[in-house]
Amino acid sequence: MKDFSLLCVDTSKDLFKRLHKIIGINNAYFYWETRVDRLIEWFESRNLDILVITGDAMETDSDALDIISLIAQRSPGTVILTLVNDKQLNTAIEIMQSGGYLYAKLPLDDNNLKFFLTSAYKNIPLYSQNFFLSSGVKKNGFGKLLGISEIMKELYDQTTRAAMMDMPVLITGETGTGKDLVAQAIHNMGDRKTRPFVPVHLGTLPTDLVPGELFGHEKGAFTGATEKKKSIFEKAEKGTVFLDEISTTNEKVQVSLLRLIENREFYRIGGSNKISTDVRILAATNLDLHEAVMNGQFREDLYYRLNVFCINLPPLRDRKGDIQLLTRHFINQYGEYMNKRISGISDSCMHMLEAYDWPGNVRDLKNLIQRAVVQCDGKKLLERHFPERIRIKSLEKKQSSFSFPMGTPLGDVEKEMIKQTLVYTGNNKKRAAELLGISRRTLYNKL
Repeated sequence: MKDFSLLCVDTSKDLFKRLHKIIGINNAYFYWETRVDRLIEWFESRNLDILVITGDAMETDSDALDIISLIAQRSPGTVILTLVNDKQLNTAIEIMQSGGYLYAKLPLDDNNLKFFLTSAYKNIPLYSQNFFLSSGVKKNGFGKLLGISEIMKELYDQTTRAAMMDMPVLITGETGTGKDLVAQAIHNMGDRKTRPFVPVHLGTLPTDLVPGELFGHEKGAFTGATEKKKSIFEKAEKGTVFLDEISTTNEKVQVSLLRLIENREFYRIGGSNKISTDVRILAATNLDLHEAVMNGQFREDLYYRLNVFCINLPPLRDRKGDIQLLTRHFINQYGEYMNKRISGISDSCMHMLEAYDWPGNVRDLKNLIQRAVVQCDGKKLLERHFPERIRIKSLEKKQSSFSFPMGTPLGDVEKEMIKQTLVYTGNNKKRAAELLGISRRTLYNKL
């Protein structure tokens, strides 16, 4: 039996001790945790082959199912096992629907428990990435690109496919959606991951400095060029160059970039020798480049060379189901950083955040959570910890409404009500259940 790692999540240590005794210590690394909300931190620090979680542990956290679903999707190599009693069978079924491998009913004797674990061990993939962890992703890539909504699952799939193809990628999306995180993730998962990743934020550079920053210059090329400067393409040789806000470049720079992409060579400013380069180019913009081409503001030939593979990041208002997960993540992050024991956020405050449209997207949410944590002296974030603009906009926004013709069967009314509520909450089943006045378990049964 090859080495493997196992994390047991239960409110007591009894199950952990049994697992340890049954498997032994020669070929396994065992860990024990009591809180589901700490699981992401575990996966950010190590690979885990088997996750054993009990129904008792799931009942301690109202967001437990969402966290397990995220782990199943972001660490597909982890085999998830669930142990439940008779009253917790619906919980086990929900975990299976979210990506769990197998569940069993308690009590379970040692022989059956060993059989349960052996089955899980045989299903550990020979190779599978942990996107919370791999190649620095914890700090720069998927580790911060959080989300469990369907639209985010599609984004993860596109990003992974882009990483497997060594060609230009155009990343589009509104400001604050995380275009830089997607670029970093593509680099981290690709064949160039051991080579440099060099980002250039073109929108922050004065127009006259962009050519020198991109292509470098020779000594004496212009006033102030007292020494030779290497280009970013030389610094990133065999790695990746990320050109953020590519739409801000002028015609001359665009021509030079087109030549570099087509011929893999360029000239330093003031230089006469061609310099060959081998880099992958990722570009990002918050504008509609196709419209810019139509308006004569961006070269059509460069647009099509960059747009070989396009990834469009969704705004936060289109992924309302992720707001609770993101909020919890930022509260934990800044609470730990500021040494504050903030356990969460009030229900009314959470509803306020979900009702807001977030024009600044995830970056805006992150900054406001940081501000709220600074102002909070208690154990929970409250509405008063957030700016007035959030409170006012949330109050102004009215919930969606719809009507039924007289005589509509009650079963059809209930079905449509559930469907529309899920649409309104961005498929956040916990929030939908709250709005409908039923338990999440009842909602799953009706679905």
